[in-house]
Amino acid sequence: MKLKKINEISCIKLCFLAAPLAMSFTIINMIILMVSPLIKIYAIAEFINASIRLLANEVAMTKVIFPIMLVMVVEGYSYLERSFSDIITLRIVAKLRIKYGLMRLEKMETIAYHNVENPEVLDLLKRTENDGEIIFKIYQTILNAGKIAAQIMSVFFAIMTTSVITGTLVLIVSLPLMRIAVKAGEKKYDMEKKEATYKRHYEYFYGLLTDRNSVEERTLFQYSPFVEERMLKFYEMFRKKSIAVCIQKNINVEGGSIVTSLLIILIASMLLVSYFNHNMTTGLFLSLFASVMSLTETMSWGFAGAIAKITSNHKKLKDMDAFFKLPEEKLSGNAVGVTAVRSIEFKNVWFKYPNTESYILKGLSMVLSSGCHYAFVGKNGAGKSTIIKLLTGLYRDYEGEILINEKELKEHSLEELRKIYAIVYQDFAKYQVSMYDNISFGNLSCTKDQVDEVIRKCRLESLVQKIGDVNRPLGKISEGGIEVSGGEWQRIALARALIKKNAILILDEPTSALDPIMENKLYEEFGQICEARTTIFISHRLGSTKLADVIFVIDDGKIREFGSHKELMQNGDFYADMYNSQKGWYES
Repeated sequence: MKLKKINEISCIKLCFLAAPLAMSFTIINMIILMVSPLIKIYAIAEFINASIRLLANEVAMTKVIFPIMLVMVVEGYSYLERSFSDIITLRIVAKLRIKYGLMRLEKMETIAYHNVENPEVLDLLKRTENDGEIIFKIYQTILNAGKIAAQIMSVFFAIMTTSVITGTLVLIVSLPLMRIAVKAGEKKYDMEKKEATYKRHYEYFYGLLTDRNSVEERTLFQYSPFVEERMLKFYEMFRKKSIAVCIQKNINVEGGSIVTSLLIILIASMLLVSYFNHNMTTGLFLSLFASVMSLTETMSWGFAGAIAKITSNHKKLKDMDAFFKLPEEKLSGNAVGVTAVRSIEFKNVWFKYPNTESYILKGLSMVLSSGCHYAFVGKNGAGKSTIIKLLTGLYRDYEGEILINEKELKEHSLEELRKIYAIVYQDFAKYQVSMYDNISFGNLSCTKDQVDEVIRKCRLESLVQKIGDVNRPLGKISEGGIEVSGGEWQRIALARALIKKNAILILDEPTSALDPIMENKLYEEFGQICEARTTIFISHRLGSTKLADVIFVIDDGKIREFGSHKELMQNGDFYADMYNSQKGWYES
């Protein structure tokens, strides 16, 4: 489901789509709660009047019983509905979390890649991460405000039946209270927005201190005191901002309480005047007076708080709307993809990352042909990984041309590009699920026989024997899980890429954590496995590049030289100097 705009109406619509029966109950319940105060006022008034007349022997006992029974029914329902409402709320929130969660995941899958590198977008993601529950809270706040408003209007209506002037005057005087509440909501949101930024930084440093993946380096480098200092710094900023939000809220509420108290004194005085002028019965006066006295808390904390929440939530909805309007990659649902890549050509490609001034690629040109093994080498920051980001469509705002089978890359949808490449990145994921799932993530429609085949190709049989079962979880997050080595994780990542069976396989320095000899051995095996497929290796260590048919040497965003290992060594230029400086890593 996609919503054109996120606002209060769409929130209500989403709640009904998630749990229609439960939501219908909340509407019926709210209508009952809205009319209950007015029924209660007149029932109490009738009870008091009937009691006075009963004491004077003017009426029978039956005249007293009915109004008090009506009050008991109203109070009894009010008590019981709280328990029912809690159960209904749990059901709606559970359904809504799934509904909204799927919407959010669908959006996250299509968000343009450059967004995830933007700090402002990261703050936006943090502010909207738990909005599945907030959506129902917004709906509840609207209903709650409606209920409180109905309670207040019930009193005003009863007052206006005795004196229109009194009721109108009270309504006019109460308007400033609503204005105070709106301002309080706006200030609360602005503070919470800053609070979210500090919280994101604090949680990051807290994760460094508690995450299992960093425990070895924490122990080795003893950096915990330094990180603790950073964490406490942002936590203190977060704490102060949280306190400021609370203080501001209380100031606004207390200010509203003062206004409300003055309003209640005015109403009570006017009721006394009306009573002494015989404009109302004793029962109605006492019932109204009791109801007016209870308005102090209802209007200052209840109604003012509800208005403040509605205002604050309205701004949160703008954040949610901004999230769902983040630029997306264009996906084509019926994309067939490119089954065979005959050629890829870069023509005078220039590229700089968003919000930066320096070009990473500076007029880069090259041609890749089907069935060949290529290697991109160069210093760190030369532009090797940037080329892969452009090839895979993560960034499309480049200058020049990138042609796939002589068709401009920008004309291919992201879904089509995904069907061209299988990639193992330098920071590949280590999924703490079973080995079977780790591999099949690359192709969810694969069979067990296909998984077994890539296990053999990637020489993972010894790992299968060690863990005993391909369905046993890897890592320590699950009970019975088994830890595996870095080299084994890398072979699993390679298997995940191989099972995808895409036209081009890309290895973006996935073996950088291995020693050079082990890396060279792994690349040799990979070269044998992928003999019939087009492959691209990226590395700043050159022992593995000898396996490539063509080596492109990237320097300062351009192709400095290219050729086979033998040809480049004969040239005696940049590549030869780099290789000779590393030769000791590979030769004993």
